[in-house]
Amino acid sequence: MSRIQSNLSKDTNEDILSTLHKLEFGETAQLHKPSNLKLIYYPIFVLLLLGVSYIAVQNLSTDKPTEVGVIVIPQDTSSSGIALAPLLEVSGFVVAPESTTVSANVTGRVTGISVELGDLVQAGQAVATLDDRQAKIELNTFETKLKSQLSLREVRLEDLALTQASGERAKRLFENQLISNEAYEQVLSQVISKKIAIIQLEQSIDELKNAILQTQLYLDDLVIRSPFSGIVTAMSANVGEIISPASAGGTFTRSGICTITDLSSLEFHFDVNERFLSQVLSSDSIRVSFTSQPDLLVEAKIKQIAPITDSQTGTIIVITEPVEQVNTINPGATVTGVFTKKPDHLKDAPRAIVIPNSAVHFIDGKTYVFVEENGVARLRLVDARQNANDDYLLTDVPQRLTVIASSTSPLTDGQTITIKR
Repeated sequence: MSRIQSNLSKDTNEDILSTLHKLEFGETAQLHKPSNLKLIYYPIFVLLLLGVSYIAVQNLSTDKPTEVGVIVIPQDTSSSGIALAPLLEVSGFVVAPESTTVSANVTGRVTGISVELGDLVQAGQAVATLDDRQAKIELNTFETKLKSQLSLREVRLEDLALTQASGERAKRLFENQLISNEAYEQVLSQVISKKIAIIQLEQSIDELKNAILQTQLYLDDLVIRSPFSGIVTAMSANVGEIISPASAGGTFTRSGICTITDLSSLEFHFDVNERFLSQVLSSDSIRVSFTSQPDLLVEAKIKQIAPITDSQTGTIIVITEPVEQVNTINPGATVTGVFTKKPDHLKDAPRAIVIPNSAVHFIDGKTYVFVEENGVARLRLVDARQNANDDYLLTDVPQRLTVIASSTSPLTDGQTITIKR
């Protein structure tokens, strides 16, 4: 009995020691004192964590585009930076002179359309296909007949060679009076008939070749292609409909697949009252603004003045074209044209614009400005001189330029930016 009690007390003591060991009381606490190495590792870990967080924040801030303020050229300014007064302001619209409805040379049912509204297409690109099953069957038939005729020609040429050999032998026999004249003429007639048969066969082969060529051209006509590069501005037919170049309005047969417009040939048409025609002729600069894009300003020049005056309205159509191609305008857009004239004493002066001091940067003694190109800041060397009011006069500027006048942070060449609205 005493042995059992001693065992129980021993187990009880071990449980108590285990509990004290977990709570770190008494001598057991000495076994779990913090190591000096842990005291060193904790600060290092904290520093590394702070460093990684700083790098992440810097990367996030770098990826964010810098907001900038810009000056958009063209502007109606003289070489002194003084705005020029407009001579005439008229309304008009954008016209695409090179616009066509793409149709087929033959009548057929549409089996496929490979373009959609707004797609850019290249010259010669396929835009639709017509049903070509019957044409392919005919082509296969002609090619099979051609192979058969070519094989027959080889056989008949060999037969003709044997007949000609017989004719030469008959000629020698006839000259030696070994065969009669009738027998000799019979052999000659066989040679002639076989030559005629080969000539007819050659004609048949030529006809089959022409038929194959015509069928191939017909198959090519069943693929409707774009006549020039441009953009699809209208869709006229759907898969399953029949199109025909001779179709008239009011029927279920379409006359074309789609309308393609060449955006590189856009023009601005203005209806100008004949009383103001002299002001149009005396102008040397035209600014065109857009109702749908108020921030866009395009410089244009006179291309043509219509030789006919509208008897109902007394207006003349003045056709202008952009000095540089602009791809962000659509045909039919409403525009406003401002015709201006530079004073006589400034006609020979270089094109210039006034920019603030904040837009100018000096590097190695040279003058630079940042310009916006496709959402990126680009550093450009310029010719600029300072005015009395600390602004700078930028001379010899191109027709279109977007100068960065201010930014929320310092810029670098190639940095992503966003324009402040």
